[in-house]
Amino acid sequence: TQHGSYRWLTPEQLLVSDNVHENSRAYFSPDAPAVGL
Repeated sequence: TQHGSYRWLTPEQLLVSDNVHENSRAYFSPDAPAVGL
């Protein structure tokens, strides 16, 4: 299943992991715009 196993990653690990979807990485990108501020 999609959420069958969770992994805890630091933002740095998440940004370079091949197992993290591009859209998920976008939330942690240093140049991501601030939302709702």
